[in-house]
Amino acid sequence: PAMSAPPPDAHPDTSHLGPIATDDSLRARVVRAAAAALTEARGALTTATADPHEAIHTVRKSLRKLRALVDLVGRALPKRDRVDIARGLGDARRALGPARDQHVARAVVDGVAAQHELGVAATALHTSAAPDLVAPEALVAELERAVAEAATHVDALTAALPETLRPRKLARGLARTYRRARNARKRAKQSDRAVHRWRRRTKELGYQLAILDAVPDAAAWREALATLDDQLSPVVDHLMTKDYVRLYGGGADDAAALLGAVHDRLLAGKDAARKASRGLFKLKPRKLRDQVTSALAADAAVADPAQHDPGDADD
Repeated sequence: PAMSAPPPDAHPDTSHLGPIATDDSLRARVVRAAAAALTEARGALTTATADPHEAIHTVRKSLRKLRALVDLVGRALPKRDRVDIARGLGDARRALGPARDQHVARAVVDGVAAQHELGVAATALHTSAAPDLVAPEALVAELERAVAEAATHVDALTAALPETLRPRKLARGLARTYRRARNARKRAKQSDRAVHRWRRRTKELGYQLAILDAVPDAAAWREALATLDDQLSPVVDHLMTKDYVRLYGGGADDAAALLGAVHDRLLAGKDAARKASRGLFKLKPRKLRDQVTSALAADAAVADPAQHDPGDADD
């Protein structure tokens, strides 16, 4: 990613809002982002009865944002806290996965079937899968548990954060997420499963950059990552659908035809996303870490020269 100076209005004057609003430290940003993600998850509960699947999507997104924050500040947390919070958030998100995956897969199957005159095969597939559908009331209960779990871990994260977050530790957290996304992109050429990891890390990288807006070109980088996520979203949906067809198709010829159509779409989308994202992941992770460390340390020095640690820029 290219590096340049941040826009002049990146840190607007909010002194008239009082001491809480003017706290623009890295720690305050992390705390605010965690609180905002939790608020989004709680808001989804109010619509869960009417549209549980949309609520699941929102809560899973909130949990992903929280996990991205934990990975960003992980080096600043006690190891046990970091592991416990990350594990708890991951378990809560995975508990909502099967219902979300089947809902998406059914929609993809219906779309593919309509284009290939495979409506009978799609109906048979859905009938086979029907016993595993989760009842709406059970989905709501699962959502309530996930949001309660999220609240517990937001409290734990806030309590575990040190008063001052050193730029180099956050830079390492960002670079680690970038490295994992970069490696997953490479493996995605040969591995469908790596596509899942690639998209997760891409989303997390964007959430982390929202905290570190002092990083030059952060806004443009986030926009490019959002575009990549839009490209990867249908690819992942088709990957989940392949699993759905394999699990419930029973080896029928029509099911094999559905599987082939889904697979062809997946490959085309994956190849296009890899080609389009080549420039996004060209920089080596270590170089990115050093550039981010320097940018954050310089920003911290301007904000509060008394707390600036020269080692941050040189580490």
